[in-house]
Amino acid sequence: MDAQAKLKHQYANKPIYTSGFFADPESDLDNRQKLQTALKSFVKNQQPDTPFALQIMATNSEITIAPLGLLELDELETYLAEQRRAGLPETAALPLMIQFEPHTQAGQLQKDRVASVQALFADFNATFELIWQQVKADIALNETLLLDLTQTLIKNGQTEQQKMLTHLQTLSTEERQKTLGFAIEPDKLDTLTRHLTDQHQSQAIMSSAAALAMNEIIGNDLFGQALNDPVRRNIFFWNLDNTFYEIFYYYTVKYGTKQVKLTKYLQHQRSQLLETTRQLAWEKAQAITNDPVATKQLDLNRYFADVFTPLAEKLTVLIHKFTNSEIK
Repeated sequence: MDAQAKLKHQYANKPIYTSGFFADPESDLDNRQKLQTALKSFVKNQQPDTPFALQIMATNSEITIAPLGLLELDELETYLAEQRRAGLPETAALPLMIQFEPHTQAGQLQKDRVASVQALFADFNATFELIWQQVKADIALNETLLLDLTQTLIKNGQTEQQKMLTHLQTLSTEERQKTLGFAIEPDKLDTLTRHLTDQHQSQAIMSSAAALAMNEIIGNDLFGQALNDPVRRNIFFWNLDNTFYEIFYYYTVKYGTKQVKLTKYLQHQRSQLLETTRQLAWEKAQAITNDPVATKQLDLNRYFADVFTPLAEKLTVLIHKFTNSEIK
């Protein structure tokens, strides 16, 4: 039986069962629980011959769990050929494919075969652990990508800050005031340029996210139309979560790498900051949807700035308070 015939025989043209969740880049416990809940629901409500795809949305990647061949037919053909060459009997069991697809230029597509759908139904606990270990490794790889992007952003920002600082230091007091629009003491220039750099790098993150939302999610549709589509709505809010984490990591890594207590303090604030940002994003999305003018003249750069500038400012305040010993 060839791959196409096997898939047709296996699934009898049944609709694909889909599920998914957002992965927290730093909480294995939360991610494990979400994965377990999703797979338990599948096993409880479906049959082993139900085609399914579980998608895990991480900050800089997607992780998809599906039976071999459902995503790429050629992979099933290769697998069946391997089985025949090895003299193994053909069975109804199909391996599960866990695909890690990074959204970065340096990232590499990675695919791993783990157990099978039939094994998941026959021995859920043991099979789940095999799946979880691979997913856990992929999420860790995703965090590495996020940290690499953050380090690049910080390094580029430090270069720009030094250029700005050097330029301002070469100006006279009068020239500096004319350039900035206000007077400033020379010993405050480092703090000012660091703050301006952080603003610029945060805005770069926002602009990139806004462009992705406009080009890949909204397209030529009205904002409300796009958000009425469950798939695009989920991707839109996944993009918002990603933007949160990119900004949060920027400040945490830049200022907390050499201050372990500061990192812990910011991590303690993270859940509340994320909840507040999500609420603000939802409220402003609703406001645009309910405003015919704003919907037709959609400005996603402004939307992302309105949502995430308060986050960047809040992180700046928290870091300042901690650094100046107001919080310990």
